[in-house]
Amino acid sequence: MPVFRAVTDAGTGGGASAGPLIGRDSELDQLARLLTEERRTSKVAVIEGTAGIGKTRLLGALAERSAAAGREVLRGVATPADTGVPYGLLMHALYHTPALDLLEEFADRPAPEASQLHRRHRRLRDTLLENADRAPVLLVLDDLQWADEESLRLLEHVLRGPADQRLGLVLAHRSGGCPPWLARALGNTAALRIALGPLAPADAALLVPGAPPAREHQLVAAGRGNPRQLRALHSLTAALPAGRADELAGELASGDPRPAGLLDGWYPDPGLLGEFDSLPAGTRAVLQAAAVAGAEFDPALVAEVAVLPQRQVGIALDELAEHGCVVGSSGWYRFGRPLLGSVGYRLAGPAWRVEAHRRAAAHLDRRGAAPGAWAAHVEHLAHTASGDELARLVDIAWAELHQAPETSIRRLRTVLRVLADRGDGVQLRRAALLLGRALTVTGRLDEAAEVLRPLLSATGGGSTAAADLIALGERLRGRGERAYRLLREAGLSDEAPADPGGVPRQWPRTAGPAARAQEASSGRPDASVETEISLARREMMNGQWARCLGRLDALDIPSDRPELAAAADALRSLSLIVEGDVPGAVDALDSAERSADSLTGSERLRLLGGLPDLCWAEILLERPNQCARRVEEALALAEAHHHRYMLPELHVVRASLLTASGPMEDALAAAETALELGRSLGTTEMLAPAAGLRLRAILYGTGPEAAGPALALLEGCPEPETWMWAGFIRHVRAEAGLALGRPLPPAEAVRLLVSPDGKRSDPMCVHGHDLAAEFWARVGDAEAVARHAGQANRVPVPGLAVCGAIAQLAAARLAAVRAEHERAAELANRAGDQLAAAGWPVKAGLAHLVAARTARSLGRDEAFARAVRAAQKQFERAGAHALRSKAAELGGSPTLAPPPSCSQPSQPSPYSGGPDGGRHGHAARGGEERPAADGAPALLRAAGPADSVLSAREREIADLVLEGLTNQKIAARLFVSVRTVETHLTRVYGKLGIARRGALARALDSV
Repeated sequence: MPVFRAVTDAGTGGGASAGPLIGRDSELDQLARLLTEERRTSKVAVIEGTAGIGKTRLLGALAERSAAAGREVLRGVATPADTGVPYGLLMHALYHTPALDLLEEFADRPAPEASQLHRRHRRLRDTLLENADRAPVLLVLDDLQWADEESLRLLEHVLRGPADQRLGLVLAHRSGGCPPWLARALGNTAALRIALGPLAPADAALLVPGAPPAREHQLVAAGRGNPRQLRALHSLTAALPAGRADELAGELASGDPRPAGLLDGWYPDPGLLGEFDSLPAGTRAVLQAAAVAGAEFDPALVAEVAVLPQRQVGIALDELAEHGCVVGSSGWYRFGRPLLGSVGYRLAGPAWRVEAHRRAAAHLDRRGAAPGAWAAHVEHLAHTASGDELARLVDIAWAELHQAPETSIRRLRTVLRVLADRGDGVQLRRAALLLGRALTVTGRLDEAAEVLRPLLSATGGGSTAAADLIALGERLRGRGERAYRLLREAGLSDEAPADPGGVPRQWPRTAGPAARAQEASSGRPDASVETEISLARREMMNGQWARCLGRLDALDIPSDRPELAAAADALRSLSLIVEGDVPGAVDALDSAERSADSLTGSERLRLLGGLPDLCWAEILLERPNQCARRVEEALALAEAHHHRYMLPELHVVRASLLTASGPMEDALAAAETALELGRSLGTTEMLAPAAGLRLRAILYGTGPEAAGPALALLEGCPEPETWMWAGFIRHVRAEAGLALGRPLPPAEAVRLLVSPDGKRSDPMCVHGHDLAAEFWARVGDAEAVARHAGQANRVPVPGLAVCGAIAQLAAARLAAVRAEHERAAELANRAGDQLAAAGWPVKAGLAHLVAARTARSLGRDEAFARAVRAAQKQFERAGAHALRSKAAELGGSPTLAPPPSCSQPSQPSPYSGGPDGGRHGHAARGGEERPAADGAPALLRAAGPADSVLSAREREIADLVLEGLTNQKIAARLFVSVRTVETHLTRVYGKLGIARRGALARALDSV
């Protein structure tokens, strides 16, 4: 049996060959083919790549495969210690062969002349091949950048000599480290050259097993596809508490080699230590200075930190770039392997690090660099910083709060630790207030409350804003009574009458002059304005519209804070809508949109907290396209900048839009995402609205038979404690009752459908009165239908086409109850056409169904069929498949289809890419589909390209499945829950007529 003569790595590669080979199957197959195929030239391969990229592991896998195939494998590894040892590399490889005696003999002799050297090399080559008659020989030599000169000259002789099929030669060296002797010889050789690059993300993820999806994503980014770095990162984070591990992974993913707290108890990975030690001393010093400089740096800063000439620093940086440690472009550098920089930073002395950061901060200050760059260094010397430097650090943290809240949190915590020791009360309160705000933005509400509570009893400013922030957290977690009690104790609320739901509430009131003075003394003159806007929002949500408007009118908004003006105008518009002043609401919304659209990047981030109000106003004033654009932009900003507390409501806004315009599948996904986020953040305020929208999407898209669990989920959610959401949930419950055929007692119907006094005249009441008219029409109470239809048509809705159409629909219901079928059909058809033109296809389809029923009562078959087709067209446009089936059943055939001229919707959805539905296009679902022989339903194959069958999100997820990603990895990539991914995949499989993942590629090709 052939002997596998493996030599363990003695230096930098120690342990690298352990574990399975990941992501290098293609390269391994290339090497195996080279060794097995018949060739006229030598069997030579050269592998190069940066340190830790997997060269040694690939060579190990090749050795194992070759030994199993009957080859005699000889392996050697060069090390820095052997560079001056003659034939040191080959002694490693040939340790157990007869050639070792020759090598030791030649190593002890002086260097011979050229002719004698040639004979020596030929003798060594012949000895090496003595055993090749029994079995082919594979010579594997690693880390040739450290090989001794004598070994390299022998390799040159072998490469220049005649080809021998019995000998395979596989060499490896670091990128840019090919020795000149070897490079010259390889220049005349037809060698297989393999350059190992970073692992693909899916392969890299296999090296961080067990990490949660979000952390896995960060670790893969931080690892830069380098297996050694990925293993070290996994080992490092796996030993930490979950929160700290996530934080560290995020910091390293940003490229910063100096994560906060990394030095505490961390002993670097031995492979990384060996790699660092292998660098020349001067290069190590420059690497350590670069680590102090940060994620991105220029040579001048590194020279200042290292106290070295810039020319010397430039040479060292080029050497580090050759090794893949840093990456240079346009005079700037960044770490290609931040964890190696962390090793250098860790090995520098603590006193040296403090002085190095001080040199860096002073240099950046002289250059007028960005404040954040200066602050990054002052953080590391905070305990020796002056009071002015700490105050400046707090100012910078406030400026960064919306753009980078996690960074702001880190800086403020550093400042608070120092100030707590020094007893600086003013700066301490200011830093604590900002930290509480930043923690709230990122959704860490319990931590925020813990930081803010001491400020409630503190003197000198901050108590009003602290109370407002804690109350916000309580409200988001569904603890409204605690929030109002807190506001009352802080002097910001008083008693108010019961709300429309019959539950007593405490209502915010305007902060008095003393509170304003306290906020002004906190160091942020606009703090009281933000607090007033926050209190106004609570008043609006709880039905105190006049108070909300009065508070907003009293505001003195600074001219340099346009985002506050936009937030105030959005609230003003919502309050005016509910008060029935539509023209005033339109003017306020116009002003809010102008302000919002003119904002810069940082100003847009500061408006994020007010964007849901702006979106709701746009929905109520029938501007769905503007709202769709705005909510997508807001979601992108909130996710990119970790404004997590906003995400549930933004997804609820999106779900609300989609349940009106479609597609229902995307509406369902948005509602489920809102639910998942609300649960994970502990913000229960949005759970019931999200569950209500999910129920609505299921009723429209799947049908009442699937709505039972969704209704149970809604009933199990905490009851909303604000007037705004309580009213919405009442409306959804009434809708569900009608759809599920569960009659409501009259008193319950009145409570759920409209306000008890019936005196409100805002546009939202139109929808409630129409739903009430539908309910009483089913019951057969013509008098109640007339009352609600009359109230719906008396609400002033100038310029609101949807509300006007809904009022007409209520009038159509009244005409139908009175057997005025001609008028009922005319009104219903007109309402349906107006709703379709306004982008409300679901309501449009329902209006056409009313017209169809009245046409059938009149015995007009053609008008009946036309109305049914119009309803089907609108339901299909919205992806409301259950309603489309209902319309088909009413028409007596599941295949009633619109004529060709009606095949396109009259106006695209706000979420469509064009008139054909583009981004959210859906295939018709008439009748039952049977999979064809190739696994794809015939109807889908006839529908055209897969993009016209699947929605944009479904296609995106399908493509990620084809890339080999698991559901967990897809969820992490798209920032959604695993359940949402599974829901989308279930729909993809259903549309394509397949039952398993493996059939996806062929099914997509077939359509």
